[in-house]
Amino acid sequence: MGKDAMSQCDVDQDQHLKHATVGEALIKIGLSPDPFSAASIQGDVWHFELFGLCIPLYNFGWRRRALPFHDLHHVVTSYPCTMRGEMQIATWEFAAGPFENRFAQLFCLPLVAIGAVVMPQKQFTAYRNGLRRRSLFTLELDSSVSQLTVTQLDAMTRRSFIPIAFWREIIGYSALVGASLLMYVLPVLVLRWWLLPH
Repeated sequence: MGKDAMSQCDVDQDQHLKHATVGEALIKIGLSPDPFSAASIQGDVWHFELFGLCIPLYNFGWRRRALPFHDLHHVVTSYPCTMRGEMQIATWEFAAGPFENRFAQLFCLPLVAIGAVVMPQKQFTAYRNGLRRRSLFTLELDSSVSQLTVTQLDAMTRRSFIPIAFWREIIGYSALVGASLLMYVLPVLVLRWWLLPH
């Protein structure tokens, strides 16, 4: 499949944001204009909202290191900072190159399967978009990134275009969704084995 198969949000940024600075774009989506000094990466606790509940969670070091890049990925992809947007961005990041820490990967992996169920087409598109990009996780970035334009940030993630067979995309995506589903199934199987008499 060619470049035309990529979603519009990946091919072009929102027109009114293309020439905005990264800091301005972050503010527009409700995030700190400087992701590398935001309060969300400095505190020991962060709050996860689920079905209207605010759940306090420990702010592990791997999360504090990954979060600034993750927020920048929202700018690059235009995926919103909502539950559905987080499902898409998680899938995009696995395809583009996940954060190196295994705990960070395990934390995000369950979102892939949920997205595959509630919005299958958008989730598959996010995976395909990610294959044609590279994530920012391996780059040396700091607070100065906020002064770049969104177009300049976007250019950092672009790969040289290499045609990818559609069947390879399906196999790769299926393997990722399968690994995500295993995160739900495995604990049930272990619990069942533990409760059964031996």
